[in-house]
Amino acid sequence: MSFDASYARMIGEFETAESILERALSLYLAVGDTHLQGRTLIQMGTTIGYVDPDRGIGHLERGLRLIDPLREPRLELCAQHGLAFCLTDADRPQEALAVLDRARALYKQFTDEWMQLRLHWVQGRIACGLRQYAEAVHILRQVLEEFRARDLHMEFLMVALDLAEAHVAGGEIATAGRLLTEVTPLLTSWNLRRNAVAAWLMYRNAFEKRCSAGAAETVALFGQLRIYYLRYWHVPNAEFAAE
Repeated sequence: MSFDASYARMIGEFETAESILERALSLYLAVGDTHLQGRTLIQMGTTIGYVDPDRGIGHLERGLRLIDPLREPRLELCAQHGLAFCLTDADRPQEALAVLDRARALYKQFTDEWMQLRLHWVQGRIACGLRQYAEAVHILRQVLEEFRARDLHMEFLMVALDLAEAHVAGGEIATAGRLLTEVTPLLTSWNLRRNAVAAWLMYRNAFEKRCSAGAAETVALFGQLRIYYLRYWHVPNAEFAAE
């Protein structure tokens, strides 16, 4: 069965979506439309960046060099935002902060609620990367509540993981554990598929075991669960296994 890049991305087939977009890129190369080449590279970067931030960074940087920002200023902002996200995931928070600073005028130009929430989210992630843990916790807690109020379930879980990670990085492991426990009944109230809830419970149990054993690799669990939900949010039978 064939499907388009948007559908492939929705079901977590990020590599397939990237491959589909690669074919579109070749068409725009053939006709010499640099702006659409850049737009496609940005789509590729924001797609594959979920699971391979370094490759996402490469696509996004190439795309930003090719697009006409006057033609689509919001596209430029989405690319800069995606680049900042990928840079934080690649453990390059100082570079992410520089990208964010360059994009501040664009964020002021697009003041819609969703874009501003995404801005605060990446600010919190960057603060965590820069080891400004109290600031990260403050920002991410606010974003978490905003997503909860809007019933944005997947985004809520992603921010909850970011917030728990900030607590752990700041030495507040017990606080992180309480947060994970607080989130659990919310998942059951959302009528999520059974495996999505089971994944959270398995993750929470694995987190508690590693913390009680004093394992330094506790933070690795956050990345594992992020990838699980990004790939399988819309896949009913996918199971989670903590490594």
